[in-house]
Amino acid sequence: PGGVVGYTHVESGSSSNVIIKIHSFVATDSLFAVLHYDRGEAGVFEYPAIDIEQRAEGQIMIKPFRVSTSWDAMLINLTQMAKDAGTE
Repeated sequence: PGGVVGYTHVESGSSSNVIIKIHSFVATDSLFAVLHYDRGEAGVFEYPAIDIEQRAEGQIMIKPFRVSTSWDAMLINLTQMAKDAGTE
């Protein structure tokens, strides 16, 4: 549900401690992890056209989770974005 706020490639099999850079400007406290097939160019996220959601027993492999956010973190990120863009 909603737009993509971050993604990363994982190899087949089990993965743990996967780190994903989240675009905090558009993220909310409620997020969903969704596993996709990499059917197009290897290592390139091509959703929604090519890299479709994986399914198990007909159901999309999706896991909701919540994160804690703070306005301080958002302001730091926006400040860094302004610095990077040269528009402080």
